[in-house]
Amino acid sequence: MNKLWKIVPVILLMGVFRQGISQVPGSKVHTACQFLEYFSSGRTVESYELLDPSVRSKISVEQMEQLWQSIEFQMGELESTGAVRTEIQERYEFVYISCVFAHTSVDLRVVFPTLGELITGFFFAPPATGASYTRPSYAEELDYTEINTAVVTDTFRLPATLMLPPGKGPFPLVILVHGSGPADRNASLGPNRIFADLAYGLASKGIATLRYEKRTRVYGTALDVNSLTLYEETIQDAVSAIDSFREHPSVDPEEIYVLGHSLGAYAAPWIADLAGERLAGIILMAANASPLEDLVLEQYRYLYALDGISQMEKENLDVLEEQVQRVKRRKLDEDIPAVDLPLGLPAAYWLGMKKYDPVKKAKKLRIPVLILQGERDYQVPLSEYEKWKKGLEKEKHITFRLFSGLNHLFLEGEGASEPAEYLIPGHVPLDVISFISDWIL
Repeated sequence: MNKLWKIVPVILLMGVFRQGISQVPGSKVHTACQFLEYFSSGRTVESYELLDPSVRSKISVEQMEQLWQSIEFQMGELESTGAVRTEIQERYEFVYISCVFAHTSVDLRVVFPTLGELITGFFFAPPATGASYTRPSYAEELDYTEINTAVVTDTFRLPATLMLPPGKGPFPLVILVHGSGPADRNASLGPNRIFADLAYGLASKGIATLRYEKRTRVYGTALDVNSLTLYEETIQDAVSAIDSFREHPSVDPEEIYVLGHSLGAYAAPWIADLAGERLAGIILMAANASPLEDLVLEQYRYLYALDGISQMEKENLDVLEEQVQRVKRRKLDEDIPAVDLPLGLPAAYWLGMKKYDPVKKAKKLRIPVLILQGERDYQVPLSEYEKWKKGLEKEKHITFRLFSGLNHLFLEGEGASEPAEYLIPGHVPLDVISFISDWIL
């Protein structure tokens, strides 16, 4: 069973070279495979030399060595690799290599600038499947308009799509904020595109949406991994989107909402606090109320228990529990290596959230808040939803809704939820979209 790929951190990850892969010397595939061969075999200095200077300025050889240790801890020993494919998107070319570890299968993505030869990013993504995305039934007859645009924060420019419903605006606008990892604008996972589903569904109800590429996807390891925080990863760009699209002629500036999923939902009260009166409300889908480090520990416990906890998994849990306790120290040392912290994330990331309590933040907001939960969600389980209700149920500006049979992606299923079901094609049900649109309108 592929237990872990959904909760593996996707900031700076690696893969392995496979003998026999067809390569053209000097090509990007050849460079990617060389990089992986060196990195996986402990020849870290040689792999480091294949990184673009913009990346080398953000990460040291020692940190790359620590990163590999973190990967082995999370995914187990690398067992094999498979197919290689390439893809070009705007200014970037991607080389994907399928990798099989002891606990999971993932696709390694190595990023190059189209006109460059050195690596500007590398991380894992869920494996590609044979199934492709199909539009939901509620989008089949929809006369929508899609506008290619961008969310701009300082020097960061994130490609985006503004979807407008049929008719004459201005329209309410919902800004979609991603969960963890370097997500694309559709929140793609296998054959599923839940942000595309939401965009189509809301357009059918007369509501515009903005969805954009996440900063960690577009800029990858050009970011300073040592200082990366939730604010830089997620919050700052969401606030920029609010500011920028208030001025769009098709958008009603008094009716702008943020919809966050997973980590984006956790961050939504923070975003709303910064946005102030510029927001009309926030929607939280699968939001954790507990600190992130506690949630990660519970996820691992759940996944390991699906087919019985092995001795090695028990030892991994012991290590993770120690890492969680380090985060919870009153004074977390900024210099502690990322490999000694949960998910291999740097101390700066954990310090940035240390004083953040999303429930308390939501309670102080003076705008409507909608909290949605899937009953079968194991990543953000029902216990998290109950914590939101316990802290906020008496607040008149908060609305709750629990959907039976839905998992973390708000897709339908049966029985105990597990990562493999995320690769089964599905769509966000219309009743979820209708509940959101009724709440907005």
